[in-house]
This record gives sequence, structure tokens and C-alpha cells, in this order.
Amino acid sequence: NLAAQYIDQLRIEVCEGSYKLVRNWTVLDWCNPGALLQFPQLIKVGDFTGPTVTCPTVLDPWGVAQTPITYSTTPFDCTASFVIPDPIVADACSQNWTVSIQIVTDVTVPVLNQFGQQVGTTIQTIVVKTVGVAESRFVTGIPLGNHRFRYTVTDGCGNVTTTECAFRVVDLIEPTAICDDQLNVSLNGEGVARVYAVDINEGSNDNCGIASIQVRRNITRNADCAPVAETFSDWADYVDFNCCDAGQRVRVEMRVTDVSGNTNICWNEILVEDNMRRTTPVWTAPTCRTISARRTWRNCAACLVCRPRKTTASLL
Repeated sequence: NLAAQYIDQLRIEVCEGSYKLVRNWTVLDWCNPGALLQFPQLIKVGDFTGPTVTCPTVLDPWGVAQTPITYSTTPFDCTASFVIPDPIVADACSQNWTVSIQIVTDVTVPVLNQFGQQVGTTIQTIVVKTVGVAESRFVTGIPLGNHRFRYTVTDGCGNVTTTECAFRVVDLIEPTAICDDQLNVSLNGEGVARVYAVDINEGSNDNCGIASIQVRRNITRNADCAPVAETFSDWADYVDFNCCDAGQRVRVEMRVTDVSGNTNICWNEILVEDNMRRTTPVWTAPTCRTISARRTWRNCAACLVCRPRKTTASLL
């Protein structure tokens, strides 16, 4: 024999999609009309779930999604500069939210005992860069390595979701190769010459550092100086020249490799000259002179003493 009814007061808006209201209940016992019960009930309808945050998709120059997201260093610095991509956010109630971002990375640090001696290592997460809600997403000075975007998304009702998305910074910039294009080389007395890569290099550089510089030359003649199909020597720290190259311009290529394995090549033509006046000994007929026999020698006619004379003849 109980009856109940309620009356709702005006809603009090709390946040987007959320509100509070007071519901006044009245309960009546029909068998005891004088026992009337009234009481208020506070009701809150709200969004208590954080937004859904998904890592962004970044396409490479060919339109393929990168996994992980990859940024290259700048041409003249071994760090990266880029605009941080926004995450993909969805929320059941809120259509407005804020995003703050940190760039974090893991580093290995030593573990020391009470005597200051290293007894191991541990991994620590450090913050490389912080971007506030209203700040520009453009960042600079991000070092080489594997990092993470730490997105903190807050919806209109104060619910927070934090998601980390991996990315990396690599060196994709080829070194600058600079060749000396005014080199002449003169063969030595044995008819050979050697030119090192350091002699050809004229200031090659790289944003992250050069690992090696090597050279090679084209070959158009065999050991007998007969023409052959053009080939190249192996990459090495130097190239050699010989008499077959005399008077010729020989193409020499220089390859610069940076610490990340990127390469670049420049080339020049070296004029090979034979400026030596090489000589070889030639023996000529001996000249003779007459001397008198000593008087103590009997039956001895005058003696001829001949001494050979060495001269030289030039080989052109």
C-alpha cells in the first residue's frame, strides 16, 4: 500500500555531458495517511572515463606509414628539428580536451655502492623536452636515438589519459664530399707515384662525423700499356700511377662515409706527368796509356794499361 513520487530540481551543469541534480522523493502509506515521508536525493550524472588516446600516423615520402616514426638530423647539426604530431583522441562525452607533451628517453646510469664503486647499471627515464598545452609543437635539438612522445590528454571533465608513442632520430644526411680538382702528379725515378685520399680531400665534412675517406681510379690500360675496357680499382686509402699513365688525365673518385654509413662521392682528373730525367750506365771502350817498363824487368816491352771509363746515356 505504498506510493512514491519525485520531483527533480533544475540541473546543475558540472562539465560537458555531466551534471548534478536534487531529486525530492515523497513516499505515502495509504493505510496510514499521516505517515508521510519526504527526503532529497543528490544525483550526479558524469563522465568518469578518460579519453581514448591513439598514437599518430606519420607517412614517409612514399605515403607509407612509418613504424616507428622516424626523423632525420638536420644537414648541419647532429640533432633533429620537427613538429610533434598530435595524437588521435576520442572521448565519449567531451568534444574539447587539452594535450601536453613530453619527449622522454631511457639512459643507462651506473649503480654505485657505499664506497663509490660501480657495481652495476640501471635504466632511468629522462625528459628531453616538454611542450605545454598552448606552446608550439616545433622542437629542436632532439639527439640521435630511440625516444618516446608522452602524451597527457585531459578531457573537459578532468579525466586524464597518458600514452607513450615510440619514435627515433637517425642520421639520413649524406656527407659533403669535396675534391681538389687541380692536382698534378709527377712520376718518380722508378716511373710510379702514389696519391693518398688525404691529398685529394679538400675539406669534406658531415653533420655527425666522418668515418672514412677512400679513393679509387679508373683503369684503361693493362700492365703492357695496351688499351682495355674501362674498370675501376678497389676502394682504398690511396691510388697508384705508373708510366702507362704518363701524359694522361686519370679520373679519380673519392668516397666519404659518415659514422651512420651514409656515403657521397666526388671526383677529379689528375694529370700524370713524367718530369724525371732517368739515366742508366753505359760502358764505352777503354782508353789506354803507355807506360815504360821498369828497368829491372828483362825482355819486357812497353806495357799498355787500360782503364774502362763509365759514362751515362739518358732514357727519354
